[in-house]
Amino acid sequence: MKWSNAAESNSRNSLFCSAQFGGPVAIAYTHDASLKVQRSFPIVTYTASGQQIGKIQWQNGELLDIFWSNAEDLLCLQKDGRVFVYSMFGLEKRNRQFGMGNVSTFVLLICVE
Repeated sequence: MKWSNAAESNSRNSLFCSAQFGGPVAIAYTHDASLKVQRSFPIVTYTASGQQIGKIQWQNGELLDIFWSNAEDLLCLQKDGRVFVYSMFGLEKRNRQFGMGNVSTFVLLICVE
């Protein structure tokens, strides 16, 4: 695998998400070396073999979790209910605001599909 040392050493303090069927992998490096949550941090996408294919510099609100859709779009869920959708290459496609009641339904739908 072509994982960098940074990816290996920081993976314990980050959000990790892999797509189904050997698709892309995303790692959000949310904590710095001292385990403090950062306000701005990279979300890096890789192929299943570890080749970097994209990078997003997260500067939005508090990131709750990341998911891959069936279409291999990266979904970034904020604590306030906003969902950002990115391509596997890190290009923003769209974002939506959901009410807190809808967020859990939206996440459930993603997990079930």
